[in-house]
Amino acid sequence: MNRSLKRPISRYAYIALVGVFVLIVLIVRGYPTAAWNEAIGYHVNPLIFLALLLATTPFYYWSWYRVLKSGAQRNWREFRREVVINRAIWAPPWVYVYIVGSNYPWWVRPAIAAWAVVAAVMIVVRARSSKPIHFEGD
Repeated sequence: MNRSLKRPISRYAYIALVGVFVLIVLIVRGYPTAAWNEAIGYHVNPLIFLALLLATTPFYYWSWYRVLKSGAQRNWREFRREVVINRAIWAPPWVYVYIVGSNYPWWVRPAIAAWAVVAAVMIVVRARSSKPIHFEGD
């Protein structure tokens, strides 16, 4: 019997399958049309916004799967890493809107700036602390 037929499917094949499934579901539900209208409302190029959104969506949902899996396994180190990856994957379309766009509420820019400052302070405090921060059960 041919051994190559028994080879397991790689992790990247699963990512691709999840990505295709998510994109099909989103297209059927009208997600690109809603994103297009949202981009026009923020005065950004809808093609760039939609491309960024569709490029990051499969990885965004895959990273949520990884967050939930590591949380269920109580692997807190991987959980924290996966949350950071999830946030980094989520950010590109919205950073584009923040930099290029307009026509959003006045409080958006100060809120994002405050969020970035708090995150930077937390990273510096964590880096300077001599003992690591642990979650319950760590």
